[in-house]
Amino acid sequence: MDTSAERVASRYKAAAEPPNPLQDMNRSQAVKRLYKLIGRIPDGFFRDNAWRPIHQIFDVFRKNGVEYEITSTEYFKDDEGRPNAKMWKIEITFIGKSGRPQIIYGTITGAGAGSVDDPLSRYDVTVTLS
Repeated sequence: MDTSAERVASRYKAAAEPPNPLQDMNRSQAVKRLYKLIGRIPDGFFRDNAWRPIHQIFDVFRKNGVEYEITSTEYFKDDEGRPNAKMWKIEITFIGKSGRPQIIYGTITGAGAGSVDDPLSRYDVTVTLS
């Protein structure tokens, strides 16, 4: 049985969380909305070790109430075993226009654009949603 404090806390949490902006959209509308939310974050080349633009994308999703899950991450290596890319696979869930649960599958890839000796000293980011 919930205590009075737990009920108040759950109401506060629900009120503090933004509604999912994809609710009641069809898949193509939702994909367009997600690309608009991401905006120009992945544009350009980056030189950090923390995958900053990828984390900014996830922050935008969280702040806007987009429900997502990272289903896997994977490093890719060149022929000599040096890492040259990292890919995050994600699933974004929402209730679509038909009232049924929908899933948008996506990949976010940071691909090395640095030197031959250190491909990830500089990288670019691509986001694919479908």
